[in-house]
Amino acid sequence: MPTMIMQDALQGTRLTQANLDAVVCNHMRCKVDKVTKIFQPMWTDGHWYLMVIDVRRKKLIYYDSLKCSRETEGRKLAMTQVALHLESLTVGSKWLSSSNAERPRFSSYKYEEPVVPQQHRRSR
Repeated sequence: MPTMIMQDALQGTRLTQANLDAVVCNHMRCKVDKVTKIFQPMWTDGHWYLMVIDVRRKKLIYYDSLKCSRETEGRKLAMTQVALHLESLTVGSKWLSSSNAERPRFSSYKYEEPVVPQQHRRSR
């Protein structure tokens, strides 16, 4: 998903209908109940990391090559906020493939933190 979704969720801005339509047109290849993974770049505390929403496994996956244990809980909270925001954006039948399809509840997914190679602290 584009970073505007993350900004919308964390900074309290609101996407216009035109922006939301552009996200759907340019980034969604299927209805929300058919999505398998969502890749969302995240920017908090002056730092980029990646959230992957694995819909099949019901996981919010936190990838960070410069992990800081003091910041992990705050970043997970930001991930939950974005997941909840995505839920709110996808309310309504137009987002589903059929009338009996179930809408994913991204914000209820469990966290996963895979081990990833780490940058040196002073690298840029």
